[in-house]
Amino acid sequence: MLRPSFAAAPWGLVALLLVAAAGSAAALPRGVDPSQAALYAGPTFTCKDGSKTIPIERVNDGYCDCFLDGSDEPGTPACYSGYFWCQNLGFEPQLLSTSFVDDGVCDCCDGSDEAPGKCQNTCLDRSASERQAVRDHVAFVRRALDEKQALISSAVEKQRAWQNRKGLISSEVSSQAAEVNKLQAQVKQAEAIAEADRQRLAQEAEAQQEAARAAEEARQQAGEQAADAAAEAARQQQQQQQQEQQQADAAQPPSQEPEGVQMSLQARILCVLVAMPLLVFIVGVCSAYASMTRRKRTKSVDDALPLSGSSHQLMGKRVRMRAKV
Repeated sequence: MLRPSFAAAPWGLVALLLVAAAGSAAALPRGVDPSQAALYAGPTFTCKDGSKTIPIERVNDGYCDCFLDGSDEPGTPACYSGYFWCQNLGFEPQLLSTSFVDDGVCDCCDGSDEAPGKCQNTCLDRSASERQAVRDHVAFVRRALDEKQALISSAVEKQRAWQNRKGLISSEVSSQAAEVNKLQAQVKQAEAIAEADRQRLAQEAEAQQEAARAAEEARQQAGEQAADAAAEAARQQQQQQQQEQQQADAAQPPSQEPEGVQMSLQARILCVLVAMPLLVFIVGVCSAYASMTRRKRTKSVDDALPLSGSSHQLMGKRVRMRAKV
């Protein structure tokens, strides 16, 4: 005896399941939820709210006895507050408001909410579509998880690379900071050397100016002393000549010397007296020329070398002293 192969013919298994389900549902009134079958098992039916008890024959008779919950009319649209249970074998069970029962619209995929033969059973098609949607969603979730894992791996690699780069940057920053400190020290050293050179040049310039001033003052004093010595020598010579003339006049009788000789001595004395101011004038002119030359030389030195504040003060004092002289 051969056994039927349901694997080769799955529709046979589905048909058997539908027949079995139809046989079990036939024991209950239309539209009753199997979980509430005990309420409809006896000869009488009591409304769920306990408001009325009626014979079992009055269930689904088209008259709403249980007005508040509509539990006596689960398979007719007589009560607006009742619910119709769609078995939807092969898909998902469904609860509908009894107002959708026998309204000409197939709400249950098995067509149980309408008259027999009015609706086609589309539960298997909807189940296949639902399963395909679930498979697509599962595939989408798997792809998302794969992408998530790839992103996590990429993020870990990037984090590791960034950490390595952070170490390199930190070491580079440290080396650059050391180089900056070294350059700053060199700049300070160069500034100190430049300041020392500037002070040395200022001191040298001041010393040169002081030396030039001392030399000029020495030359001026030497010229003045020479002029004084020349004037003093001329004065002493004049006095000596006067004394000699007086002695000569005293030694000779006044009447013995001719008048021309006396005039000649007077002329010599007059020449000496006239030559003395001329000699003093020549000495003054020479001293003025020497002073002018010294000032030009000092000015050229001042222009060639920068003066510090103390050097300017010394030069101002020198100018005032020269003006007083």
